[in-house]
Amino acid sequence: MAWSVKPERDGGFANRIDDNIFRDVWLTPDVNRLLPIEPDSPQYLTDDAMLSRRDLVAVARELSDKWRRPKTFRAGLHLPIGVTVTQTIPDTLYVNGVAVSNQRFYIPFEMHTQADGSAAFFFDPGDYPALSDPAMIPMPWQSGDAPYTVSDQQVQDALMTTSAFPGGFGRKRLQYCRRSGLTIDTAKAEDSLQGNGSGEPARVCPEVYELAEAEFADGSLFDNLPIGLARTLAESSALHKNEPVPIKYIYVDPNRERYETHAAQEKRVCDGDRPPEACRTLTFDLGSESVVLGGAIGTARKYELYRELTGDNWRLNLILTANRRSVIACAMSPASWSSATATEWRRSSPPFRARPCFSQALPGHAARLHRRCKVATMPNVPSTPKA
Repeated sequence: MAWSVKPERDGGFANRIDDNIFRDVWLTPDVNRLLPIEPDSPQYLTDDAMLSRRDLVAVARELSDKWRRPKTFRAGLHLPIGVTVTQTIPDTLYVNGVAVSNQRFYIPFEMHTQADGSAAFFFDPGDYPALSDPAMIPMPWQSGDAPYTVSDQQVQDALMTTSAFPGGFGRKRLQYCRRSGLTIDTAKAEDSLQGNGSGEPARVCPEVYELAEAEFADGSLFDNLPIGLARTLAESSALHKNEPVPIKYIYVDPNRERYETHAAQEKRVCDGDRPPEACRTLTFDLGSESVVLGGAIGTARKYELYRELTGDNWRLNLILTANRRSVIACAMSPASWSSATATEWRRSSPPFRARPCFSQALPGHAARLHRRCKVATMPNVPSTPKA
């Protein structure tokens, strides 16, 4: 959000080392208000658990005042944002006819610059045609609002939910949209579109989605460092597909500490590369059998990160970017190639250099590539002489 505002001299809010929104979020909560001494303290809100959210709610309202201020944000902003959440009771999804239990979901939305320079939130799944993830649960909008609108309260609820660590902050109950036909609860979801009998306006979901409601907590239980979610939203939009550009990802490690403590490691004989035969004799009791569960809880929080970093997804943006450069190169006349272009082409990776107009790489661009490539040929670029 801070990167998207105008400079302070042009109407943006302060973003200095001693005055910025990140600083306000972390310095506003007071430990005495976060954990009141009295269990019935007025500091507690109705949906609080052991820790009070009152200060965090106040900060969230200050943030909403900032993004609603006119002449604050840069024009043309379309910033995808996503937060991970954990459904307290696993949801059974039927994917390709197979029943799968799932608790990890994510709530997507986009921050758009309005005509007056303020910001508002929306999310249209149609802007992400390649994204059909059952774990994506967009927010519904009220029947009288503009389609795909995400209210400030929904954004605040999503932020409070994704930080609701069990035992600390209280879980939240949310209305959300899930893909139709994935559960056996479809009839119940359709009934809820008519209202819940409390006088609240009915909420509407995008096409092929149905309205649902459940309790959610902190998303870090299964995905504490959601780099994969950032990549998915950044690279799956129609805007990026049409105009792919290189993307740099910056993340904050939640486990990073300013001063690292080096704990002494206990070395056991059985941990060596040549353990004695006695180490191969296993014991079976409650303590030894529960070790695997203790390790699994910690591993689960980073398993999505492991899958993301060891997968092939990071090649997708490279292929899109290279394909875009090939389209531009094929549309150019060979005589117009500058020395800089020739040098860049010579430095490109062998698969793209050997076959610059690879129509089969992305079927959606095949026809366009064919039309452009058949009227232009690649120049004979001499390779750089070796010293």
